[in-house]
Amino acid sequence: MAQLYQLVPLPQGIFAGMDLVTRAVVGLLYDRIRLSNYNLIGDPAGSQWYDPVEKQVYCIFTHEELAETIGVSERTIRRSLAVLNADNLVWWRKATYKGANRYFLHYGIMDALKSSPIRSNCPDNPAKMAGL
Repeated sequence: MAQLYQLVPLPQGIFAGMDLVTRAVVGLLYDRIRLSNYNLIGDPAGSQWYDPVEKQVYCIFTHEELAETIGVSERTIRRSLAVLNADNLVWWRKATYKGANRYFLHYGIMDALKSSPIRSNCPDNPAKMAGL
């Protein structure tokens, strides 16, 4: 997994006004959902990480695992998830007691967190290219 600070979105756009822990939770869930997407592509049946009821790819996390990764208490994680759920950005399907829940991200977050394409370092000017 990438370093935690690389996963935390900047406090702008839909993330403006969110505290650092809440943005870290979003970043971790997004990173895990991207991994689920890659696993879904490699799955011959194509159904392991896809929920047919929600019609979306999901990720699996326990509150304990989220808290340990970020370095906060489980109560803080539950509070951050409640904020994200109230804003209709994250929702989940409960698992068994102390089990891992299935988390889903709203498409708005998915679009906001997509990385921009990397620009080429090659000049676009053909005259400059000819001089090389």
